[in-house]
Amino acid sequence: MLRNLFTVAIRNLKRQKFFSILHIIGLSIGVAACLTVWLYSHHELSYDQFHEKADRIVRVNQTFIWGDTDDLFGSTGPAVIHALRSEIPEFESLTRAHTPGSRLVRYNAPDKLIMFEEDNIVAADSNFLQVFTFPLLRGNPATALTHPNSVVLTATTAQRYFGSIDVLGKQLEMGEGDQQKTVQVTGVAEDLPGNSHIEFDFLLSMSSFPRVQRQADSWMWTTFITFGVLRPDASLEQVAQKVAQVPGKYLEPFLQKYRGISYEEFKASGEEWDLYLQPLLDIHLRSTNVYSRLNEVNDIKTLYILWMVAGLTLLLSLINFINLSTARSTARAKEVGVRKVIGSGRSLLIFQFLTESVLLATAAVVVGILLTELSLSLFNQAMNTDLALKPFQTILLLPSMAIIALGMGALAGIYPAFYLSSFRPAQVLKGTIQGGTKGTRVRNLLVTLQFTISIGLIGSTLIIQEQVHYWQSFDLGFDRDNKIIIQHANRLGNSFEAFKNDLLSNPLIEQVTYASDTPPLVHDFDNFTLDGQEEKQLSVNYVATDEHFTDVFGLEIIHGRSFSKAFNESNNIIVNRRLTQNLGFTTPEEALQHKLEHYGQKFTIIGVMDDFTTSLSGNQYPFAILANNAPIYRDSNYELTLNLSREVQPEELTTLLQTLEAQWQATNPKAPFSYAFVDQEYMQLFSQAIVFGKMLRALAILAVLIACLGLIGLIAYVIDKRNKEIGIRKVLGASMSSIWLLLSRDFGKLLGIGFVLAIPATWHLMNLWLEDYPIRTAISMFTLLAAGGIMLCTTLITMSFQTIKAAQIDPVKYLKEE
Repeated sequence: MLRNLFTVAIRNLKRQKFFSILHIIGLSIGVAACLTVWLYSHHELSYDQFHEKADRIVRVNQTFIWGDTDDLFGSTGPAVIHALRSEIPEFESLTRAHTPGSRLVRYNAPDKLIMFEEDNIVAADSNFLQVFTFPLLRGNPATALTHPNSVVLTATTAQRYFGSIDVLGKQLEMGEGDQQKTVQVTGVAEDLPGNSHIEFDFLLSMSSFPRVQRQADSWMWTTFITFGVLRPDASLEQVAQKVAQVPGKYLEPFLQKYRGISYEEFKASGEEWDLYLQPLLDIHLRSTNVYSRLNEVNDIKTLYILWMVAGLTLLLSLINFINLSTARSTARAKEVGVRKVIGSGRSLLIFQFLTESVLLATAAVVVGILLTELSLSLFNQAMNTDLALKPFQTILLLPSMAIIALGMGALAGIYPAFYLSSFRPAQVLKGTIQGGTKGTRVRNLLVTLQFTISIGLIGSTLIIQEQVHYWQSFDLGFDRDNKIIIQHANRLGNSFEAFKNDLLSNPLIEQVTYASDTPPLVHDFDNFTLDGQEEKQLSVNYVATDEHFTDVFGLEIIHGRSFSKAFNESNNIIVNRRLTQNLGFTTPEEALQHKLEHYGQKFTIIGVMDDFTTSLSGNQYPFAILANNAPIYRDSNYELTLNLSREVQPEELTTLLQTLEAQWQATNPKAPFSYAFVDQEYMQLFSQAIVFGKMLRALAILAVLIACLGLIGLIAYVIDKRNKEIGIRKVLGASMSSIWLLLSRDFGKLLGIGFVLAIPATWHLMNLWLEDYPIRTAISMFTLLAAGGIMLCTTLITMSFQTIKAAQIDPVKYLKEE
């Protein structure tokens, strides 16, 4: 019996090769889309699960104290860990990671100097490798980070410098000037997996930084990521409540020492300084409101949307299957009638049709896996991922795919099976049965759903592209175009002026400025007070720079003046309009000549500039410009920003960068040349959203392709069903355009209904997505109309190939049987 069912099913599939191929292609595209999204989601959901204590590790977050925002900080001051150790016995252990910034690392090999600029450097407490599972290939995790100037390298990093992983006891030179130190390799770790939110190439001992011990009581130096391991019997909720009470007890001495106020006075002023716990396994996908120092995070909403879209893509494939199967019902009606006459029961017929569906679904799953494997390299390149169908995954995947094939076959084939098996043999064999209105209604409903989904996906893709364009064109309040950043310019030392003059001699370079940071994200910030109002401290972002900074970035001085070489500017300061408002001045002009105090050092306000955006929130926060020689703490890494005289072509840019590198090497051969572009640095902040947009665009293209395949099959069926009508109309003088309209207008009506349904759904869903971005555009009705227009054009092109071909055929071919 089973053998006969499969034999008949295979014969039927061979007989209808065109429709069988359409079924397999449509279903396989849906399978490939779902499988790719599953691989991506599996990778994202697996972040940090490889740690043995992952389910008990939490990160300590705190209030974002450096600006007016409800977001949190994923890092704390060095004093927090000491307070938690004293107050929270439910922590089995506590450890910290610290991000000291990039360093120049050198190794004097016997035959050459090996030198790299290293950005991926993390310092950690001595027990860090006992809290987190980063296995060591060489060294002891219990002692590797115990002593000062100890470093653990990843295997790839060890190979890069030494050509081997047997490097225990070898030394590297790290840093420059007064920060230069010799570090000794005490361990080599396995290369970190791609699903780790903690990333490092160099893991330094925390004791390598004396400042950490000197400022052990600081709550303000918020560059320490504090982790705790809960005891197995501890309750996260109860521990979180106890942690929330810690600032009230331990922050008081710090506030009294550095700000001269009590904790109660601090709270009464409207400020907050609270601590929160976040499970380690939530960090990667549930931290969109937390500033992270160790790695970029993603958003769980992105996965929800991708799952939904992948499911809709597969649904489109199933709709195609159902539509094409029911459309061909009349072609198989006589088969059903004959089978029933010779004794086949309805259940056997249903099983026969389901067998055909399962065979098609199985073939589609196999083709879908092959498509996924073939397309993964392109996907990884476009999305900057490293996904792969690994052998063990494939083995585990095969049973799942078999179940999916069975489920897809049953789901796609159950309605056609019941529909086809319901035909009455007497009517079928007399030739009185027609397609019926029931099948047509269901088919029209499914086609409308296809159009709705396709238009919705096209519209969502266009909205995301529009949002990316909005980010690119958003007025931040300063000029970010045609600017090159030369990083670590402080390494030029005494050669700085000569290098700068060489730059200015290039006709493509209009201006050059030397600064501790570049907008929009300025990382230096601290508390300032208005002279005579020491009780009111304001958090201020600041940059130390020269007299060209405002001109290079197009910042407008609305009152007073900018810096000038004609004056000693070391005790002067330029502030923005927002800072004058926060200081209590009625007009910006009133702030001129007043003094701001910073830890006893006073700066005279000589200028007020217009606000510009210093945050992804789109807000203008208090901001100040100080002189390079101002007596204030600032990062030792300075940058040169080159303002180009015009927009350059790619070939010119390549030549310019080669020239700049040659000039750098001639001036400072002991340090690598590194550069960036201001506009690209800014857009990098939205990289996750851009990647999401690419994935959604690919899925939208697949959805439209599936819809087109379904249309091809349905149009072929309609033409086959109405071929005699087409012949008669042509004999009676019908034009090609009238026949085209006859065959196409029903689909046009369904497209119109799909458009009406897709618009509100797309608008609502994309508004929810845009809520996560303070800098966002409004959804334009024109964008949604464009989505409908794209689907209309695609539909017309798809249908026209077959309808025009049908309208051109000689009517004799259709009518000769009559």
